Amino acid sequence: MFRHVTRSIGLVSPMRSTAPVMHHLATTPTLQTRFQSTVKPQAPVWIQNLLDEHEGKGYLLADAGLPSQGVSWGEIDSFQHVNNKVYLAWFETARVNMFLKWGTDFQRFMSGQSIAPVMRSVNLAWRFPIKFPDQVTVVHKIDQILDDRFILKGVVVGHKSKKVCARIEEVIVAVDYTKGATKCSIPDDMREFLERKKREQGAGEYDAQI
Repeated sequence: MFRHVTRSIGLVSPMRSTAPVMHHLATTPTLQTRFQSTVKPQAPVWIQNLLDEHEGKGYLLADAGLPSQGVSWGEIDSFQHVNNKVYLAWFETARVNMFLKWGTDFQRFMSGQSIAPVMRSVNLAWRFPIKFPDQVTVVHKIDQILDDRFILKGVVVGHKSKKVCARIEEVIVAVDYTKGATKCSIPDDMREFLERKKREQGAGEYDAQI
């Protein structure tokens, strides 16, 4: 049941191009509202201790895009635990919510104008089943910043099990839509922003393996 998967996910670019089809990271109402409620939940503090002990440095509850997200009955499959595809939706929503928390500077990078971040691939490992009822907290951190891409790592923590139930690695590339949606270097201002966020997260050399 639990396995690794690596895949590229795509959404057709509004411009004609022979470049590979990739998934644009601009915010949409669906992504912003799917898991939102009028009450802003808080993740329990024990999660920070769990992540520091088992996942290395870099994960901050302040960056959690889905803190204390309730598991719904509709997310359960015939094996009586959360369906594998739900984890991708959790990670996607948590990532976008984190970007929104980062403020207007990063949101301009996500706007799809000129140079924008595009999801290239994900590597997702399911570690431990989550059942109903339960809550999860989903947190990302910046792992690497390269010339044309940055890499995020993320975890889903089950509140009942108090375990990391899934890990993900997401590769996000910079694409220049003024040049036929081709890969390009990350703009200097965005690189400086990402490097500053990585320093704030305090990411260390040790990371748990996917």
